[in-house]
Amino acid sequence: MTHSEFIKTLSEQRGAKTEYAKKLGLSLSFLWQIENGRAVTPKRLYKDVMLLTKNKVSISELISEFRGCPK
Repeated sequence: MTHSEFIKTLSEQRGAKTEYAKKLGLSLSFLWQIENGRAVTPKRLYKDVMLLTKNKVSISELISEFRGCPK
């Protein structure tokens, strides 16, 4: 699962995206940019993303997102 796919699953719960953004130290608008492919997850957050998503988002998915590799 990619990070943007994971973020989209948070839409099901009210306030989940806001809480997730706070835990990562990101603004909600930047999280929206990641979700829509306009920005990539900063490298400094890879470990936090993996912990918060309980490894649903793998390091290889984050790296391919950064490199812009097709999925």
